[in-house]
Formats: sequence, C-alpha cells, structure tokens
Amino acid sequence: LYTRDLGAPDVSVLVEERRLVAVKVSESWQSGLSAEPVSELSLHGLQTDNLPELTVQFAHVHTLDLTGVRFLGQSANGFLNSFPALRRLVLSGNELTALPEAVERMSQLERLELAANTLTDPEPLYRQLGGAPLRWLDLSHNQLGTFSTRAFSRLETLDLSYNSVTHWPDGALEATDLRTLNLSGNALTTFADRVLGGNHDELVAGTDLSDNHQLSLDS
Repeated sequence: LYTRDLGAPDVSVLVEERRLVAVKVSESWQSGLSAEPVSELSLHGLQTDNLPELTVQFAHVHTLDLTGVRFLGQSANGFLNSFPALRRLVLSGNELTALPEAVERMSQLERLELAANTLTDPEPLYRQLGGAPLRWLDLSHNQLGTFSTRAFSRLETLDLSYNSVTHWPDGALEATDLRTLNLSGNALTTFADRVLGGNHDELVAGTDLSDNHQLSLDS
C-alpha cells in the first residue's frame, strides 16, 4: 500500500503530519550545513495534501521520497524546485495525472518512480523527461495504453507493468542500454517477430510478459 485511507480529513492527523514534514525538512537543511550531509530525504506516507514552498536550496539531497504524500497536482513545484541535484525521485502513490513541471529542470535525475498514479498520456513525459539522463523509469500501475522509449537514450530499466499497454513499446529494440523491461499485467496480444530474432537476447531475457492473458505463445 502506498497510502492509508483516512476517509474524511482528520484535522489532528493532518496537523501532526505537516509538523513531521517540517521537522524532517529542517533536519535535512541542517544536515546540509554539516561536513557529512545526509543525501536522502524521505517523507514517505506523510499525507500533507500540500508541500511547503521552500526558499533555500537542498543541493546535498540526491534522493527524495514523496511516496503517498498525496500533494495536489502542480502544488509541489515550489517544494521540488529546491532540489536541483536529485538523482532519484519517488512520486509513487500520489494519484498524479501529470508530472510536476519542476521535474523538467532536474538535469541529473537518473531514477524516477511514478508507480500507482493515474497517468494516461505518455506524450508530456517525453517532453518533460527527454533531457534527463534517466536510467530507471517506473510507470507501473498507471493507465497508459502506449509508450515509446525513443526520448530516453540511456534507459536501462523500464517498468510498465499493470497498465493497459497493447503493443511492444516503440523504440525498445533500438534502446541499446535497456536490459530490464517489465510488461506484466498488460493487454498485449502479439509482438514483432524481430523480438525473438536473436539480436536482442539480453533484453528478451530481462523482459517480464506474465499476466498478459491475451498474448499468444505463437506470437
């Protein structure tokens, strides 16, 4: 579970979780002033609805985990803008329909986790993330029907499990670094003959096609 169901807003819980966010952010900022700063900030599961807009930079933070925070759409931009040096960003379990614009400016981002959101259109992702050196992209448990790897030249791991993908991802066979591809739990019915042509054995070995119940073994 990425979040817990609180039902109607519980003001006392919300106030406490916002206090915990403030404490964790303050501790991270203080750590950045030390000789050995902690490079990870986790707000995992703290459902605050809105993240605070920060006025200082957290350049020492390389991993930021916002799993299940459930911020509202683009409201996180004022928070995310203060993390220019992220290598890993976790935004899973936030019911996102679009990626916050601030992520576009994360030029060092190598791993992005967007599992368990409500993304339906991959086109904005190509534009927003095409300039990042992404090696790992997790889009599992969304509502995507198609996907292309052509905007991601360095991608090594792609998780599209439990979407509504009907075709082999465009460009996947030309993605020279792609080694792990999870397509389980989709709506695949077939794939191109050249997938099994002998030139992509490493990718084929790292591909999960389980739970594609309409996929023919004779494809």
